[in-house]
Amino acid sequence: MEVVLQLNYSGLTQLSADFCQYNRHIERLYLKRNKLKTLPKDIRCFCNLIDLYLPANEIHKLPDEIGCLKNLRYLDLSSNFLKSLPASIGQLSNLEKLNLSINNFLSILPNEIGQLQKLLTFEAAYLNLKIFPKQLCDCKSLQKLCLDRNFISFIPKEIVKLKNLQDLSMCGNSLVSLSHNLMKLKNIRDIYVDQNPALFSYPYKLPVTHLGCGRIESEDNCDEFCYMDVEENGQKVKLCLGDDVTSFGHPVLRPIPQLLELCFRVLSNYSSVVLESLKDQLPKELFITLTSQTSLCTVCEGVIFVDGFVVVVIKTDPLVISDDKVMYETVLCCSKSCVETFINDLPSHYRLIYPKLLEIT
Repeated sequence: MEVVLQLNYSGLTQLSADFCQYNRHIERLYLKRNKLKTLPKDIRCFCNLIDLYLPANEIHKLPDEIGCLKNLRYLDLSSNFLKSLPASIGQLSNLEKLNLSINNFLSILPNEIGQLQKLLTFEAAYLNLKIFPKQLCDCKSLQKLCLDRNFISFIPKEIVKLKNLQDLSMCGNSLVSLSHNLMKLKNIRDIYVDQNPALFSYPYKLPVTHLGCGRIESEDNCDEFCYMDVEENGQKVKLCLGDDVTSFGHPVLRPIPQLLELCFRVLSNYSSVVLESLKDQLPKELFITLTSQTSLCTVCEGVIFVDGFVVVVIKTDPLVISDDKVMYETVLCCSKSCVETFINDLPSHYRLIYPKLLEIT
C-alpha cells in the first residue's frame, strides 16, 4: 500500500528539516495551495517520493537538491512564481509528468530538461516563453506537449525527433506557420493551434484538430522567415513558410533548386562518418544545416534543406474560421517535376492557388 500524506490547504509557509526527516518514507505528498516560497535542501530526504504536488503555492525557486528525488514520476509546480529551474531537474531520471503551467515569470527552460528520457507529459501553459524550447525535442518518450498561452512564433525542425508525440497543443501563441516536419510524426493524433491570430496556413493534409486564422498586417513579424504573397478573392495574403525553407523557387522561372541545395542533397546520401569529416572544412552554419533535420518533399519524400518549391492549395469547400478568413494548405516539393505530379494528382475538392496551372504548362 502506498504511503500518502495530504497537507493541501494547510497554510504551510515552510517545510522544516524535522518534517523532511520524519516523513522520508512518504511516497505521495500533496501540498496544494499552501504558502510555500521555496523548498528546503532537506527535500532530498524524500528518497521514496513518487508524486509531489505543489500547485498554487508561492514558490519562486527550487533547490538543487530537487534532483535527488530519483524515484519521482510526477511533479506538479503549476500556479507558482518560478523564474527559473535548476539544472538538477534533469537528474529526475524516472519523471513521467511535469506540470509548470501558470508560472508567468518563467521565460526559459534549462538545457538539462532534455535529459528527461522517460517524460511522457509536459505542460507549460501560461509561461513567458518566446521561443520553442528545442531541448524538449530530446525528450524522446514525450507523448503529450502543451505550450498554450505563450509567445512562440514557430515550431523548430527538431520537433521531428519526438517520434512518440501524440498530442501537441499551442493555442494562444504567436505562431505564423506550422513546420512541415510535423508530417513526419507518425503517431500524432491531435494538434491544437486555435487562437494564433497570425496563423492562416498549414501543411497539406496535416491532421489539425483546431485552427486559428488571421492576417499579418505588418512585415515586422519574424523577419528571418520566408514569406510568399498569394491572392484569393481579391485579397492579398502574406503566407509565412517558417524555417522549413529559406528560399523557394517558381517552377518556371527557376525550374531547379539553387546549387547549394543540390550539393546538400548529394552529400546527404553519404554516411555519417563522411559527413563528420566535413565538420572542419565547412563554415559552421553550413555544417549545421547539412546535419540538421530536414523537410521532405510531399510527393517523393526526397530531402529538402533550404530551397524548394511551394504549392498553395485550398479546399473548394474550405474550412471557414470567420466570414472572410480561410485556411490555406502549403506543400513543399523538391523539384519542378514533383510540383507537376502533385498538381496533376490534386483531388477534385482542392483548388490550386499557387502556382497557377498556366504558369507551369
